[in-house]
Amino acid sequence: MTTDEIIRVMTRERERQGISYKQLQIKSGVELHTVAKWVCGAARPRLDVLIDVLDALGLELVLRRKRDAGQDMR
Repeated sequence: MTTDEIIRVMTRERERQGISYKQLQIKSGVELHTVAKWVCGAARPRLDVLIDVLDALGLELVLRRKRDAGQDMR
């Protein structure tokens, strides 16, 4: 799953739960403008910050290393 796909899942889940961006900020501690930049593609999330937002939504991110060095993780 790419970062863009993770952000789309995060956005869908936020909407499904009826959580506003302000509520997400309060639950995760991540600034509104930070998440907005991710959603519009203006910035990429740092892993630790993305995990905070996913945790606030009750989502879990599982990372696996790809063994084939030729495969791109983006």
